[in-house]
Amino acid sequence: MKVYHQLFVFNNKEKLRRRTRRVRSRSFLKPFLYKLCPSFGGGGITTIDIDNVGAVPTGTTSHYKYIVVHPGGNAVLYLWNGGINYTTNADEIGVQVGTGTNAVAITNYKLQTPILNGSTSGKLEHKGTWVCNYTVGASSASFDIEKIFYNGSGGSITINEIGVYQWVFGGNISHCILRDKLSSGVAVGNTEYVKVKYTVTVSV
Repeated sequence: MKVYHQLFVFNNKEKLRRRTRRVRSRSFLKPFLYKLCPSFGGGGITTIDIDNVGAVPTGTTSHYKYIVVHPGGNAVLYLWNGGINYTTNADEIGVQVGTGTNAVAITNYKLQTPILNGSTSGKLEHKGTWVCNYTVGASSASFDIEKIFYNGSGGSITINEIGVYQWVFGGNISHCILRDKLSSGVAVGNTEYVKVKYTVTVSV
């Protein structure tokens, strides 16, 4: 499995102004494997959430691991009995962005300095995360995980890190399964939008 990421910045008329190059992500964190293991019958493993608290995913129907829930709706896609897309608790679910510049460590349990949801200084409005563009070819398959953010803060905000949070419904717990430090910060001006896209691929 390979994962790539790319950022796109649009003006307030939704015209593309710039984009980053497509880069391979190499930054899966410990919670990714901790949450994958029970799916293969390995039993629950204590996993540190974004609040640095340990919890054991049970895999029961009351602890669905949501990766994708469409805005205002219910879970529509499950990954390991779970899903990434939601607008409620937008700071805790789906694609996230931050200003932190520390190198990635496998023991990271959240983004270093997340940019919170809002329209005041230093914040970005988080729109829903979407899983889309599912494609199957002769020897590979892929899908995209996308989220759009709007800057209504009144000033420019620079994104230096991105990642993906997986939410455990019922347990109200979030885990950071991916974190990437960008090679160069991406500035998002006031009234601009930025789309963060992860592409997940498998091949034979």
